[in-house]
Amino acid sequence: MNRFFKSWIKDILKQIFSTSPSRSGDILLSRHAYIKMREYGLTEKYIKDVFAHGERVKNNMIIRKYNGYQIGLIFEYDEEARVNVIISCWKRKSWR
Repeated sequence: MNRFFKSWIKDILKQIFSTSPSRSGDILLSRHAYIKMREYGLTEKYIKDVFAHGERVKNNMIIRKYNGYQIGLIFEYDEEARVNVIISCWKRKSWR
């Protein structure tokens, strides 16, 4: 019970005082990401929103939670073209 309240308070404070900067820069969709985007019914607007405001869960993985679902993507920075390449994306139901 105590662990539940600590987790709950931590989430509230994170939402209120979150100082994670939004990511910027150009993005480019790989062919695989474009296919997955169409498969899940996502638009480029959603992908840009997830990239800019999502939470980084692994080194090159970002997830953004919405009401009832979450969208995730895997990206890589291309040094030569100086652009973030979206390698894959997905949409899932949230379990919370």
